[in-house]
Amino acid sequence: MLALHRPVRGLCVRVDVEEFGMSFGTKIYRLGALLLVAAVASGGCGPNGQSLWSDLDDSSTEVGLDLKQGPEALEWLKANKNESALASNRFLETPNAIRFVERLYAAGAAKVIVAQDSIQSDPGTLRAENGPYADALVVSLPTDPSKRAAVWKLCRAEIRREHLDPGESTIEDDVFLWWD
Repeated sequence: MLALHRPVRGLCVRVDVEEFGMSFGTKIYRLGALLLVAAVASGGCGPNGQSLWSDLDDSSTEVGLDLKQGPEALEWLKANKNESALASNRFLETPNAIRFVERLYAAGAAKVIVAQDSIQSDPGTLRAENGPYADALVVSLPTDPSKRAAVWKLCRAEIRREHLDPGESTIEDDVFLWWD
């Protein structure tokens, strides 16, 4: 299962469609992610109180994003020539992102992947940044309760950095971390 944590009520979403250098595919990805966040923020209810999620199963492809697929994060980051390969607004440079992923593994993360749908590898990005760029990870939580708590603590801190409310614990097996 994939954890999509409900943000605090009153979330304000701003979309800058004139952002320089962003490919059309990236704009669509970000718009889709923002709409997903807005749906979660609204409680997932339609106008008559019916659940917007009732027809969805655990497959994230139902909402147009396959968040459980992608390269292993540490390998991807170490092989990437982009100086700021992951969430440059959070980690600034790739070595900082590598240290974060290493902390997740040291805490006991079962697996950390770069969400495939968050990877920008269009020719413009590859040329301008010397490699692909991404802004999301999926962290697989371990089954051991103490390790799970340690990994969740790191994930929870990142979710809070984005001004979202992650709750105190999760029953999900995977956590989606996205830096805007």
